Amino acid sequence: MPRRISRLTLELTDVRVERLRDMSREDTLAEGIEWSERTQGYSYDPADGGPGFHCSDPRESYGKLWDSVSCDGSSWEDPWCRTLSFRVHQVNIDAFLKSREVAA
Repeated sequence: MPRRISRLTLELTDVRVERLRDMSREDTLAEGIEWSERTQGYSYDPADGGPGFHCSDPRESYGKLWDSVSCDGSSWEDPWCRTLSFRVHQVNIDAFLKSREVAA
């Protein structure tokens, strides 16, 4: 997309390195794990009802999902990952930068 027509700007606010297995409950929910009323468990696709992992703990569901899709054979217990946090600004990048210059 040409820069001039962008409508969203992501501002990086934090970078951390952590083990995947140390994700918090909130982190797994931010990754898409949701509560399913139908199965009374957490899953990555609660509407599906198919072969998803419906667990009482969202971290357990995310771990099972990771193990099922890991292309390199790594386990939920193994990998280190970079965790990026950001703020979403619903404005063009150039307008965002210009507003930062004016504020400074």
